Amino acid sequence: SGSITLLAAYDEVWVGLGYTSMVKALPPEAGSAFGTSHGQIKQVKKMQVRILNSLDFEYGWSGASTLNSKTALELNKGQSSNFVTDTVELVPNAPYNPESQWKIQTSKPFPLNVLSVSLTVECGE
Repeated sequence: SGSITLLAAYDEVWVGLGYTSMVKALPPEAGSAFGTSHGQIKQVKKMQVRILNSLDFEYGWSGASTLNSKTALELNKGQSSNFVTDTVELVPNAPYNPESQWKIQTSKPFPLNVLSVSLTVECGE
């Protein structure tokens, strides 16, 4: 029921609310030689993330002050900046940490649909 006034003519306009969409994981349970990895030092080495019709996003260790980013052009291997549906390998550059939580987010008014995440975790015993 609202309206938007544009100051010029455009072929394409994207409109969205200003907020950050975020997926933040609980600490992973990776198992270890001693049973559970709960409370143990661990590091997320790689993330296999399945996305659907998504564009640019940021990702990384949840305690990081800056995050890595992926653009649609990178995700499409330089071919186009269209929506991406694919399994993407991400390296969060996380330190060894008992929590080892990660996050994926976007603050742009673009879709970000995360269908699944598989982790490669290294436990330091």
